[in-house]
Amino acid sequence: MDSKGRSGKGNLLGRGNVLMSGASLNSNQHPYGRRHVNSAGGVLTNAFVASPASLYSTPQPLDPFCQHLPDAFPSTPYTPVGQLFMSASVRSAGPNASLLMHSTTRSITPVTSSKFSHYTTIYNIENMPAPSVMNSKLMTQMYQTTARYTGKEIALRRLVMTTATAEECSAVNERFRHYRHPNLVPLTGVILTDEFVMGSKDVIMEYKFISGAKSLHEEFFLSGRATEGLLWSFACQMVGLLRAFHETSVPLRGLHWSKILYVSVTGRFYFSGIGLVDLQEPKNSSPSIAVMMKQDIQALGIMLFSYPRAIWPHGLMIL
Repeated sequence: MDSKGRSGKGNLLGRGNVLMSGASLNSNQHPYGRRHVNSAGGVLTNAFVASPASLYSTPQPLDPFCQHLPDAFPSTPYTPVGQLFMSASVRSAGPNASLLMHSTTRSITPVTSSKFSHYTTIYNIENMPAPSVMNSKLMTQMYQTTARYTGKEIALRRLVMTTATAEECSAVNERFRHYRHPNLVPLTGVILTDEFVMGSKDVIMEYKFISGAKSLHEEFFLSGRATEGLLWSFACQMVGLLRAFHETSVPLRGLHWSKILYVSVTGRFYFSGIGLVDLQEPKNSSPSIAVMMKQDIQALGIMLFSYPRAIWPHGLMIL
C-alpha cells in the first residue's frame, strides 16, 4: 500500500470513502452520496459529499415559521431555495398573493402597422391628445416605448393632424439627428404617417427617453422646491446649449418652459423640443437665421423671468 492508500488490495476504502455494511444498505442514504461497489462486494460512499445531517445528529431548535426537513440537501439541483427553509403554508400563499393592488396598470396604444414593428409595446405617457402649452393650435400626445433590436428606451411625440409634408419631416430629421449636447434630448427620427392611429395624419417624432426626468413645471412651479442655486444652474446650462447651436449658425427654436425636463439625481436640465417649431411653421414664413437666434435669447429671458417667481412669489428678482 503506497502513502496515498490507493494501490493496495487491502485498501477497500480508497481515499475519502467509507465502507458500508450490509445492514446499512437500506438505511437513509442521501441521494448526493455516491455509492460504489468494491471487489469484495461492499458498498462505498463518499464522505466528502454526504449530507451533514447523515454525519451529525445534533438536535435543531424548532421554528414555528419553518417546516422541519429531514435533509437539508434536496434530491434535485433545481429545487428552489425557498424549499430549504420556507414552510408549506408560506409557499402556498406566495404565488396566490395579489400584486395588483400595489401596481399601476399603464395604458397602451396598439399599433398594428409594420412601419412601427421595430417598437415593442407603446405605453401612453399622456392618455389623450391635448393642446400644446407652447402653441394651443397644436395637438400633441406623448408615448414611451423600447426599440426592439437595440433595447433603447424611446419617447415618442405625436403631432396630431399636422400639415407637415414628408419632405419637411425628412429635412428636420436630417438637420437635427446628429446633434448631441449634455442638455439636449436628441431627436432620432421623424415619421409622417396615417397608420399610427388609423385615419389620422400625424407626425411621430422620436426622441431619446430620459429616465427619471420631470417637467420643469411639475418639479419646481407646483412643488415649490426651486432654489436660487438651481436658478443659476438652469441659466448656465441653457446658455451653454444656446451657445453650442448658435456657434454653428443653427437656431434652437421652441425654447419654452413646457419643453424643459429636469433630472434631480444629476441636477441636469434638458431641452426636449428640438425640431418641433420647424415642423409647425412653413419654410416660406420662417424668419432669417439672425432673427430666429434673437428669438432664442428672448425665449430664454422669458423663462429666467418666470423661474424666480417660483422662488419669490412676490416678484423679488435677482437678475
